[in-house]
Amino acid sequence: MQFPNSKNSKKEPLKLNSPEPITDGGRSYNIIYYVAAAIGAILGLRGSGDIGGSIIIAFFGIIIGFAIKECILDLKLRQLRKQPFALEKKVPYDVLIQNLIPVLTPLNMTIEKDRGGQPVITYKTMIYDVAYQDDNTFTIWWRKSPLRAFLSLKSKIAYYRQVVVAMGIIGYHIQQICSDKTNLSSATPLENSSQNSEFKYCTECGTKCPKETKFCTNCGHPFEETR
Repeated sequence: MQFPNSKNSKKEPLKLNSPEPITDGGRSYNIIYYVAAAIGAILGLRGSGDIGGSIIIAFFGIIIGFAIKECILDLKLRQLRKQPFALEKKVPYDVLIQNLIPVLTPLNMTIEKDRGGQPVITYKTMIYDVAYQDDNTFTIWWRKSPLRAFLSLKSKIAYYRQVVVAMGIIGYHIQQICSDKTNLSSATPLENSSQNSEFKYCTECGTKCPKETKFCTNCGHPFEETR
């Protein structure tokens, strides 16, 4: 699979300071609902002069607002495939995969290798292909399986929120592994199993939390009990 070179993108490479989502998940566009509802209410009052009619028109305004937000986030989703992430050094893909395994598998992510040796990460039915670019950046190309793409009824809003969470987690840990401050060898994972056993990672925002914590210290998401 060929990935767009980040030189063709005008986006600034992202440097992540934490595994938090790379955007607010589209919540900043919620203003569209209020504006559409207000316009609908005003039109309803002018048209019928009845409060009940105004509420109905406002409701249809919210539906139109939802459709507008869907279109915006659909475009944003496509643009995320070309979003470059800053890279201090390129480590071999085999070393990258070996060091991603101990930090991503606790989050229920599956890491595989494609025919070119590049990491392929599956998370919550979505697939993320990681590829180095020529200008010391990397991209995270999200995609759905063919069956999921054909059958899924999930909204673009829900997909967008899911993707920005996963890209934040994956991108942050790749940058940590590929940092100039990190000394790696093919036989030395970035975090060993004894260190990982003391922590767990939130599947919603990626925050590293103490093992005994029942709720994420960042977003409050409850951890599932392991047996």
